[in-house]
Amino acid sequence: MIGPAWIGHGCHLRKGAKVIRSVLFEYTRIGEGMEFLEMIVSPRYCVDRAGETSYVGDDRCKLRWGDARG
Repeated sequence: MIGPAWIGHGCHLRKGAKVIRSVLFEYTRIGEGMEFLEMIVSPRYCVDRAGETSYVGDDRCKLRWGDARG
């Protein structure tokens, strides 16, 4: 983790994951080896600095994340 960053309650970062100047909402799971740079991430979607939104399960998105409760 490289700050400033905010990691919500119940989040889970897998091995090698990096969170850089980002916000993780509660119960967000970040996949192994993923790098989230300047993003807002929830269990269902993430928004980058430019305002582009990606949703969990979108095969066009190279990032992998999800709900840590499931």
